[in-house]
This record gives sequence, C-alpha cells and structure tokens, in this order.
Amino acid sequence: MNISDLFADVNSVMSPSVFQLIVGVYVMEVIIILGMFITKISHGDNKTLQWNTVGKMLLIGMFIYFLVAMTSSMMFGGMIRDALGNIMPS
Repeated sequence: MNISDLFADVNSVMSPSVFQLIVGVYVMEVIIILGMFITKISHGDNKTLQWNTVGKMLLIGMFIYFLVAMTSSMMFGGMIRDALGNIMPS
C-alpha cells in the first residue's frame, strides 16, 4: 500500500497551473460581484460608477493575486516539485 493510494489516483491529478487558472477565474468573479455590491450599496444603481469601481478593483485584485502566486511559487515551487516527484512514478 502506497501513501498516494490514500488520496487520489496520481496519474489523474490536476496540474498546479490549471489549478491556478481556476482559482484566478474564481477570484475575478468574486471581485466583480463585490464591486457591484459595494457600488449599489453606497451609490445606488449608477452603472457607470459601478463598472468603473469593478475595473479598478479588478486591476488591483489581479495584480495582488499575481504577486502572491508568483511569490508562493518561488518560495514553495521546489518543495512541491520534490514532493510530486517522490509520489509520481517516472
């Protein structure tokens, strides 16, 4: 019995880059929804201000997400590659 058998089939695991793409799309969706809600609560149904706020929030949010993803990839990328290399058969 291998430890990888407890969690999943190692050959069908999603790659980290696809996971980052999925999380990035989710973050964009959450930022858009929050931007709309913030504008509607504070300024009513002003569509121009709503999309302006959403655009600003998307720029800032995606920049921060990119920085965090790159930083964590640089810090933990080698450790993740080593762990996956030990689990996945060559």
